[in-house]
Amino acid sequence: SHVAFVSPCGTLVREASSTRRKGYKTGVREVPIDVWKSWHQSHELRWIPHEHLTHEAVWAESGKYLGWKYDWGGIWAFVTRLLWLEHPKRLTCSEYVYTVPIALGHPLFSLDDHKNTATPRDLRMISKE
Repeated sequence: SHVAFVSPCGTLVREASSTRRKGYKTGVREVPIDVWKSWHQSHELRWIPHEHLTHEAVWAESGKYLGWKYDWGGIWAFVTRLLWLEHPKRLTCSEYVYTVPIALGHPLFSLDDHKNTATPRDLRMISKE
């Protein structure tokens, strides 16, 4: 599964991805939504509501992470529960989506300060179709 941000105008996606694609490096990147949909044909777009944050504020904050590397240590930390493996300047997709609202002062939910324990499933559970 996967989670990402969609621009307020609906034409771009920002994601943290471990997959290198032609013209796109791994890590936090911005991709035209049509290209993103061609890569993720089985994925659906869902809205994660937040009563204190606007779509525009979240999009602006998410841009500050563009170029960050993918957090392979965060994946291993999640699997092994060895939380020291998590890298503070790298992100998985769910870490990215979980981290941005925290940076804006309004977390989606509490995970005891360990961003690697957020999963796409957790984020899907609070989303709306």
